[in-house]
Amino acid sequence: MSTKTTFKRVALVAVASLGFGVLTSVAPASAVISTAFLSRTTTVDVDAAAGTAYSAVALNAATSATAPGVSYTSGVIATSISALTVPAGSDLDFKVITDAAATTADCAKLMINNTTIKSVALVADTTNSVTYTAPATAGTYTGLIKVYQAACNEGFASASWDLPFTLTVTSAATTVGALSTEFSSMTIVRQADAAGFCTAAASATHKTAIAAKARTSGYFKNGDATSAFVVCLNIRNGLNAAVTPSSVFLSTTKGFLSNTSNGTVGTAPGVAATPGAGVTLVDLSGDNVQKGAATVTAVITYGTSVISISAPFTWYGALASLTLTNSYFASATSAANTGDAINILAKDADGNTIPYDNWSDAAATGKVQTSITDASAADMKIVSSKGNGATVTGRGGSNAYATVVTAGADALVSSSRGSIDVDCASTRAESLEITLYGYDSVAAAAGASSTQIITSNTVTYVCSSSVVASVEVKVTASDLPVSGTTTVDVVLKDANGLISPDGTTVALAVSGNGNAVLGGDTTTLGGSLDTDATFVASPTPNEATVTAVSGGVVGTAKIVVGGGIDTATSAVDAAAEATDAANAATDAANAAAESADAATAAAQDAADAVAALSAQVAEMINALKKQITSLTNLVIKIQKKVKA
Repeated sequence: MSTKTTFKRVALVAVASLGFGVLTSVAPASAVISTAFLSRTTTVDVDAAAGTAYSAVALNAATSATAPGVSYTSGVIATSISALTVPAGSDLDFKVITDAAATTADCAKLMINNTTIKSVALVADTTNSVTYTAPATAGTYTGLIKVYQAACNEGFASASWDLPFTLTVTSAATTVGALSTEFSSMTIVRQADAAGFCTAAASATHKTAIAAKARTSGYFKNGDATSAFVVCLNIRNGLNAAVTPSSVFLSTTKGFLSNTSNGTVGTAPGVAATPGAGVTLVDLSGDNVQKGAATVTAVITYGTSVISISAPFTWYGALASLTLTNSYFASATSAANTGDAINILAKDADGNTIPYDNWSDAAATGKVQTSITDASAADMKIVSSKGNGATVTGRGGSNAYATVVTAGADALVSSSRGSIDVDCASTRAESLEITLYGYDSVAAAAGASSTQIITSNTVTYVCSSSVVASVEVKVTASDLPVSGTTTVDVVLKDANGLISPDGTTVALAVSGNGNAVLGGDTTTLGGSLDTDATFVASPTPNEATVTAVSGGVVGTAKIVVGGGIDTATSAVDAAAEATDAANAATDAANAAAESADAATAAAQDAADAVAALSAQVAEMINALKKQITSLTNLVIKIQKKVKA
């Protein structure tokens, strides 16, 4: 017999008397049972290790959302079960209701995998329980409840009922029962919103309900306890069921926490919270010293399961600066109001952004006084280039024809910023210089001294004609190497010399073989292309013309590529010159060849003459030799005669 309490047991067979059908077997006239079912009012312990038990009251559906981890398939008994799925270690409570004919000699037997698990003697006119603890090992088991109109003897089957089913045991119990970072959440809200929105609902429902009240930044006014915030913890397990944790500890890197969750100023950066059933609330407050980004962290324990959840929060101080930036720059005089034309960024002395919904033009709890009132021009100075004659000396002064007012949160940029709307006057073209004023939280009223007034920068907004009068094409470089690039911008103005309204269309084109203009916008913002186009030069020298057209008005710009010489023509000319030079060289070579031939002939003639002369000289030498010999012989004869 299981030692676990019956409130940890789950219903497994439907009640015929409640409209779920009747037994498929036919009871004999002397039947001892009237209904067999599984309790629908008990519960199952899904983490199988003590802890929260979940009500099993939806077993007439395919899966029980309120009995986590339990499901069934109807079959053997009408609208009841043929297959069961339960977490490992779950306690099951099978029920058999008997009639007056039953005696303690009759019995019900539970069999798993053909093995008898338990036999229970039946009592007349009562609900009899056959309890069973599901195996700790996951798997599929064959189950059978046999009801005997006699002692529990399988051999005696003259009057018995077989109620077969398949039992599937999953290991999901230990995981679905654990805390879940997916379904749990932390949200920081104002104290006034805690009671109505921090509720223990299913994850998606809770997050949807509290989203509009969530805060990521806050202002703490010294001595004002009601400016505190509340940390709302929705704590759930893997089945998205609410959990009462055993412990919750919260800490913050800046600010203070309190375990009261009633607006009391905290005194420490960490606190052991008192766990609630599904939702735990802790008070969060700041001071006048700790400003900037902070992190609030909760460490939650439930049995052996521990999770950590964090949320960012920024503490900011009194208003110290106002910055204006253009969302739009120009609109047509014939157009309707341009909403959120200019956005307003408010910051404290440390540079922390003060969200718009925390601004106030009065002494509102937990809000920074800025004196900036929605739908008003009283906090601005508006100076027009075409002034209407009014004197503009400072705050609240305007000589503009356009209507300019502060207008709530700026949805175009960020809901944390304020905005200024501009509604241009019909047919009145003008350029407006806009300055905004506010004051910090120590100022008592809008008329505080000038040392307390916060003055923004000045921005320009233009109301101009939608008819384009001039188009100027501007290039960063007008002389490029081949294949080089440069940016291309276009400036559009009306007949008054004012930039054209935002959204005016522009078309770009380029001349020159191989040149191109790529990218860029086809409409203007601030009188020019919001994103510049890019001119890409061809790989050969040439002169290009970039053309912009808007409203039938044309503007151009020249770009010289590679010195402006066409290399293809130059190459043809060079080739012609090379051909001429080659022809001249050929002629010279031919002339040289003819001269060589003449020289060769002359040389041959000279050689013949030399040979003839040489022969003559040889003959003369031979003759001379003969004469010398004759003379010598004559001298010898004379000498001999003299001696004689």
